[in-house]
Amino acid sequence: MQETSPFSFNATAFDNPTTPIVNASPRDAANFATTDFMEGDKSFGQASDEFPQVYRHLTCGAETKLPENVLRNSQIDPCYYNGFTYCSSCNANWHQSDFKWVGTNENVHAYYKRMFREKSASYKTLYWLTSLPAMIGWGVLVGGIAGLIAGVGPEVGAGIGAGIGFVLGFGAAKDVRLAILKLFPALQ
Repeated sequence: MQETSPFSFNATAFDNPTTPIVNASPRDAANFATTDFMEGDKSFGQASDEFPQVYRHLTCGAETKLPENVLRNSQIDPCYYNGFTYCSSCNANWHQSDFKWVGTNENVHAYYKRMFREKSASYKTLYWLTSLPAMIGWGVLVGGIAGLIAGVGPEVGAGIGAGIGFVLGFGAAKDVRLAILKLFPALQ
């Protein structure tokens, strides 16, 4: 049985794209370098030098160094960022399989898959509990109960809860997971 990970994609376009998925604006490039969940929080230390920090884009040959916050978040939660990464030369996001780490020559996509496999069972449990399907499930459960209590019926409450769970799962789940991992390092 093949292990499923957040880096396993069924869509062929994700397996080996030949064009960038998202063209990054200058604002996106600036955000890549400066945005951090829980920004300004230095209590979690600096990123470790034992992790690769510079990758080379196989298409254009340019090297991009991960910003400190992105590197630190990736070490804590290898699933925090999606399967794409930014090329400073192309000014675009490409699938991780289009990059190799400078120094180790390991494919970036394979690296993050390996990092996920090496994480603890508690991390993997937290990952699945904060995944999109789980968040929808939590929303249906809580919404159904709330619908019963509010008197609108469990079907209405479950439908509203599923919608809220979808929004939370699609947008906020990774931030919730990262915050939990930063607050409780033993789960990493």
